[in-house]
Amino acid sequence: MGMGFTQQLLYCVIVQIEPFIHTHNLDTNEILLPLNQFKSFNQFFYRELKPSARPIDAPNDPTVAVSVAVGVLLALTVDVFKQLIIHAICRRTAD
Repeated sequence: MGMGFTQQLLYCVIVQIEPFIHTHNLDTNEILLPLNQFKSFNQFFYRELKPSARPIDAPNDPTVAVSVAVGVLLALTVDVFKQLIIHAICRRTAD
């Protein structure tokens, strides 16, 4: 028997999340929720981390800047285009 709608949706989300984790070398031990709990790539993208994941090195030092987000300057590549196609295919499959 084929996958149900919910299973297809979860599969499509994992198809997007796992390559992102690998490409950006993310430490999944920092993530608060298990990967199968994310209902969309966007939800994963703003995921909560465990409280101990990234402690502030010098919380009382006013000369140290703290960034609330991890960021990397990226340019659109063929990989991004492939992800968009995967997203479109997964959306079509889920319909």
